[in-house]
Order: sequence, then structure tokens, then C-alpha cells
Amino acid sequence: MEAISTPTQTQTAYTKVTCGQLRAGDENRKVQLNGWVHRRRDQGALIFIDLRDRWGITQVVFNRETNPQAHRIAEEVRSEYVLRVEAGVKLRGAKRVNPILDTGEV
Repeated sequence: MEAISTPTQTQTAYTKVTCGQLRAGDENRKVQLNGWVHRRRDQGALIFIDLRDRWGITQVVFNRETNPQAHRIAEEVRSEYVLRVEAGVKLRGAKRVNPILDTGEV
């Protein structure tokens, strides 16, 4: 998933889902996730956050180029912070699928 900004009145509404719910069939769906930061990896222009709730984990990507404001916020986030993320679901490339996670295709 790639984090995007909060929706305005002209944008599509977001559907609230759990962190363990998303699959490949949810590609391009606009969703809202709520959870705790399980793990955070900062690779400069990209920050990866594994967001968890009681139902699972979803990886969220914050891209400096596509959303500088969200990326700046993600720079301050640490383990166990609670986040609400509104984002579009994107598939990982075939070589990047994480077979350990139920949500590893997104």
C-alpha cells in the first residue's frame, strides 16, 4: 500500500478494513487502516511501516516524491505509535511478495 493524503469532498470515500484483511483482489481500492506501528524501515525516499491490529499486519509505503507531507509525518513515527492511514491498495511486484504475511501480495 502506498500512503496518500486525506480525502477531500471531491475524492472517493475510504472503506475501513482491518490490517489482516487486504488481498490481491483489493488492488486500487481506497481503504482506511487503523493500528499500531509494528516495524518501521527508513530507506530515505521510502519509509516502510508494518501496521498491525488484532487481525494482522499490512505494510504501508510512504513515498517522498508522491506525497511529501505524509512522508514527513512518517519520518517522526516510531514503534507502537497508533496510526490511521487512508490509502490506495497497490500490488507488490511478483518478486516482492511476502509469503510470511497473509497480506503479502499488497
